[in-house]
Amino acid sequence: MKTKLLTVFILFVATFTNIFADSKEAATNALNFFVPFFPKEYSVRDLTNDYGFQLEDRFKAKMEYKNKMYHFYTAQSSAGDEFIVQTRFFSGYDYVIVAAGDKDIYDMDVKVYDENDNLVAIDRSTQKYSLPILNPKYIYEKNINNDYSILDQKISVRPTQTGDFTIKISIRNAAKDIGGNWALIIANKQAN
Repeated sequence: MKTKLLTVFILFVATFTNIFADSKEAATNALNFFVPFFPKEYSVRDLTNDYGFQLEDRFKAKMEYKNKMYHFYTAQSSAGDEFIVQTRFFSGYDYVIVAAGDKDIYDMDVKVYDENDNLVAIDRSTQKYSLPILNPKYIYEKNINNDYSILDQKISVRPTQTGDFTIKISIRNAAKDIGGNWALIIANKQAN
């Protein structure tokens, strides 16, 4: 009986450690894209005091990356899974949303909706990371809460007014049976 209990405990610890390691891999992939390409004026949101009000704390994590602490959303997912992050964006700021998967997430889409459920930013690429941006090909509503002057820029949202936004992460393709982990970071800076 003690041997079985010890075996179950070891399997639990090994699985938990592997899940956390894969979340770190996903976050590292997101930060490897974000950090070199965005100016230092951008700061990644600290999720201990954030404006997210949908995902529970178990979906929030932090890690050190290049001697700096970063916060991110994360979850283990399989193909077909979807996650919703609701958050408040403030006028006067530019927001960048970057998501990435670990080695077992092959394709994920990220869409951003304003408080009226209008699509305001999208990334449907098949790359290892996802950066939703204003894309007129997919934006059908004219009165969206996103400043059209950010077109063709690496900015996800520049709200015309403070509002509550929804970020939808859709896992399109992942490793069979086991799925994988994704990470999402939200960064902002004062708009120019």
